[in-house]
Amino acid sequence: MGANHQKEIESYCEYTMPTHGIITNIGKAHLEGFGGEDGVKKGKGELYDYLRATNGTAFVFLDYDYLQEMSKGIYDIKTYGTSNAAITGIITNNISELLEVSMTKGTTIKKVQTNLIGEYNLPNVLVAVNCR
Repeated sequence: MGANHQKEIESYCEYTMPTHGIITNIGKAHLEGFGGEDGVKKGKGELYDYLRATNGTAFVFLDYDYLQEMSKGIYDIKTYGTSNAAITGIITNNISELLEVSMTKGTTIKKVQTNLIGEYNLPNVLVAVNCR
């Protein structure tokens, strides 16, 4: 679900009724519609509010402290990150520009070779492994 103003994700949740959800990050996109970074957090947090109210499941990237705080009280939380999570992994240095991730905990998968460029994709790879 994408949004650019308050109550948008809340309304999407009312008719899609998600049982699982992921907030990938709280960035600076659409600041004008949300009124600043706190507004982005509140707007995206509407997904967690819905999951909390309906005993849903959230996938939470523990490397971002703000997601840990936002997800408190959710019935079922699946964690991923670079350490101290159920599923962990790190970027493996290699000669290719393509992202390679070595899984370090919580899965029988040892390595994920992607067609993605950029270290910022690490959380996306980790949550994909967590969702399998």
